[in-house]
Amino acid sequence: MSHFERTPVAVELLLQEYFDLFAFARTTEWLRMANQIAGRALFRWSTRSRDSAPVRASNGMRVTPDGALQTAPTADLLILCDATGSRPADHTQGANILEALLRLIARHDGEKLAGEVGTALRYGQAAQLH
Repeated sequence: MSHFERTPVAVELLLQEYFDLFAFARTTEWLRMANQIAGRALFRWSTRSRDSAPVRASNGMRVTPDGALQTAPTADLLILCDATGSRPADHTQGANILEALLRLIARHDGEKLAGEVGTALRYGQAAQLH
């Protein structure tokens, strides 16, 4: 059974400090447009941060996520929105996000993960997607 046969596909967007706002908007707009064109909900999405605190986007705007990564329900797809190219890397934050991701993978029995504008884990392997 494909994901589209058991719609909507659950998507969680993990926002990292100084995430690329343009990539985030582009991603959510494509999901919204797919729903609109199909005339039904193919995708549903929510936003997460490491600790549910507001996250600063690349343009300085603060975005309040729907919750913490730890409390996210099982999702079909996890998209990491990180700070690639928008600011110098904060390796402490990256380590915290990676730790949270690994805990999430363990909690969901290794469900497949993907990344958008950054490094994430996909089918248990590191991947960089653009």
